[in-house]
Formats: sequence, structure tokens, C-alpha cells
Amino acid sequence: MLLFHLKSITIKVVITRTIMANLSKVRDAKLKGLPVRMAASYRMTSFFVFMGDNSSTIMANLSKVRDAKLKGLPVRMAASYRKEFYPMRKITGLLLTFIIVMAAVPSMVFANTATASEVLDKSKLDKGSIGINYEVKKDTLTKVKITKAGAAYTYTLDQLAEKKTVWFSLQMGDGIYEIAVFENVTGNQYRTIVSDKVEVKVVNGPDVFLNAVQNLNWMDADKAIAKAKELTKSSKTDDEKVKAIYNYIVSNVRYDTELAKIVKTDYIPNINDTLATGKGICYGYATLFAAMLRSEGIPTKLLMGTAEAVSEYHAWNEVYVGGKWIVVDTTVDAGLKKGLAKDSIAKKAIDYKAIKTY
Repeated sequence: MLLFHLKSITIKVVITRTIMANLSKVRDAKLKGLPVRMAASYRMTSFFVFMGDNSSTIMANLSKVRDAKLKGLPVRMAASYRKEFYPMRKITGLLLTFIIVMAAVPSMVFANTATASEVLDKSKLDKGSIGINYEVKKDTLTKVKITKAGAAYTYTLDQLAEKKTVWFSLQMGDGIYEIAVFENVTGNQYRTIVSDKVEVKVVNGPDVFLNAVQNLNWMDADKAIAKAKELTKSSKTDDEKVKAIYNYIVSNVRYDTELAKIVKTDYIPNINDTLATGKGICYGYATLFAAMLRSEGIPTKLLMGTAEAVSEYHAWNEVYVGGKWIVVDTTVDAGLKKGLAKDSIAKKAIDYKAIKTY
């Protein structure tokens, strides 16, 4: 509606200027005794003038000014003309400036098209998770943005989601979160599907990292769940479970150098595929490890950032065992062929700097 209104204003300004120009030509022709060939054009254009403005007064003054100049008389109407025309010229300039500025804004967000109750599933807020119920249109990029206290996580909503609920982590601690869903319109312009604020208060903090979310949906990884159950069937403690799953991954999954060359920014590893093929990049290692441990009820973080032992952007895990978080890096240890751990598998936290945590 805003863009339509601006176009209407622009059309009005252009039409008014055209009328004024035609009127002047008609008056000039009459005074010089020439055929009035512009009269029809003038009538046709003036037919579209918007009612209720001061266009007639401006045009009359313009005509009187031109008449006076052609007859060699003092231009006494010039001051009146300027008095009425200058404000119109200033308004026109402001409108044109506003239109140019609005056109230059690269990411205009259009009005909401759905209600929060239709799109957002708030049933798991106490567990640190928000659900999105929205059918992604074919070939239309749809984004989910989760913001808290200036920090933000932006996701591309899975196009295979169809009508099922897709869950996202609210992992930035208790407090007020803003959840927004955007749909691409053209270029880098998006319209807002929904935007809402929710209050999060998790009963047990580490439980946030048990959730199945879009980029770590372990509940759909049936083969990984079954493998984790098989590997830990004789384990008596969480520590033993962690080591059993760790040993399997570092001994059986190798780094996929070809995938690393072509991976895209919105890539999400398929947990079952990583297990079945026995290869993956650091994101795949960390996702598989987290999925298998979460399926066993052990809170596990997936982190992305930088590490002393790795030159590229990296992914690793933190596991909650014995009442504390320990850093585990299956990618690095697999490369070093460090398997069958009997002692601590923890890395030095100081050697890792997380940028994103899931």
C-alpha cells in the first residue's frame, strides 16, 4: 500500500507539471495569434487532475505571469506565483527524495501475513525450544530469526518441512526472545510472516541441549539412535556412554575432503548418512556425536567457531557429565587416530572459541 501511494503522488506531480506546461503553450499561442493546437492536449491532461488541491490557482498565476511577460508589462503576479508555487516545489522535492530513499533501502520488510498462534508452537518453551508451523513455498527462501539481548541466530527454514513443526533452540539463557519468520519477496527484500516475543524460563538449564532441533534433529535419525543404544548397552554411567560413542566415531568416521570443498553455508549434515558412509566434515562429526549422546539422555552442545588445532572454521562438542561441561573434538581426534580412550577425552577449553552454540 505504501509503494502504491507513493506512485500515486508521483503521477500527480507529473500530471500537474504537464498541465501547467500545456496551459502556458495555449496562452502563448493565443497572444501571438497562432492556432491553438495544444488545447485538446490540455483538456485531455487536465481531466485527470486530482480534485481538492491548489493546482488551478498555481496554473492561473503561471498564466498571468507569462501574459505579462509577453505584453511587456510589469510581472506583478510573480510574487503571488512564487508564494504558491515554491511550497509546492518544496513538497515535490521532498516527495521525490523520499521515493529515492525508499527505493534505495535494500531489505524492506513488508507487513505481517499470519498470526503468532498460527505459526509459533510455544508448547516447549520450558525446555528451551520454539516450534515453527509454516509451509515453505516452492523455490521461496524462508528465514527464521531468533533474537535475545542483541544476539541473533538466523536459520533457513527447511523446504522439506511441509506442514510439520520444525523446532529451533532457545539456547541463549532465560529471558525474553523475539521470534520472526521472513519470506523472500525479491532480491534481498523479505516480508514478515510473523513476529512475536516469548518469555523463556527453562526448568533445568542443560536440558536445552537434549532437544531435537532443525540442525540437530536426532529424533529422525533412527539408525544413529539404534547404534547408540547398541554401543552403550553395557555402560553403567554417562561417562562410560560418552567414551563408548566417542571411540566408535573416531575409529570409524573419516574426514570428507571432497565435501569440504563444495559445502554451502546453509548445509546441515544428515546424521544417518554420516553414520552409514563413515565420512563427514567437522560439522558432520559433531552432529553425529551430539545426536547419539542426546538420544541417550546426555546433554550435548554443538559449537562452531575457531580452534587452536584447526585453521578453518570448526565444529566440536561440549558434553555435560559429572555436573560439568567438557570439550570434546571427535574430528581432531579421528585425524590423530586417537581412539579407544581409557582416560580423559576432554580438550582444553582455552583452545576453543565458540561463535555459535546449538
